[in-house]
Amino acid sequence: MAENQAEATTAEQTATEAEPHGDATETTQTEATQPDTAIDWKAQARKWEKLAKANHEKADEADQLREKAEKADQLQAQLDELNAAQAWEKTVGKVSGETGIPVDVLSIVNADSEDKLAEAAKMLQAFIQDAQRHTGMGDQSREPSKPRPSTEAEIMSQVNRNATGA
Repeated sequence: MAENQAEATTAEQTATEAEPHGDATETTQTEATQPDTAIDWKAQARKWEKLAKANHEKADEADQLREKAEKADQLQAQLDELNAAQAWEKTVGKVSGETGIPVDVLSIVNADSEDKLAEAAKMLQAFIQDAQRHTGMGDQSREPSKPRPSTEAEIMSQVNRNATGA
């Protein structure tokens, strides 16, 4: 009897090996998909490498655009400064034409607006007219006026104080 049981167990094992079971099929499918998975990983790696290169190129382009934008901002600031200087020169020329004070004299006045510059020019004009009255022989029938104790530096200081509003 023991021999019959041993033969039956051997026959069952042979039949089991001949019949496909879930484990054997899964192992075969896993082995079959592994090479495909490796190919997929390689394809994915190539895809990501291409994307990384494209992103790197875009980042370089963005850096170049930022540099160009900074340069454009600097150039715009310079242009604004030049336009402001040109406008101020026109303003000084206009005030010079209205008052008769030379542009060179008005350019040393510390004024930040046309109104203050015009006020300073009128003060200078009054000083010049006053100084012209006192030069030369003038009218000797009246008593001479007391000379002004101020110097040119004091006058320019007063003009600048009035022009800046201090």
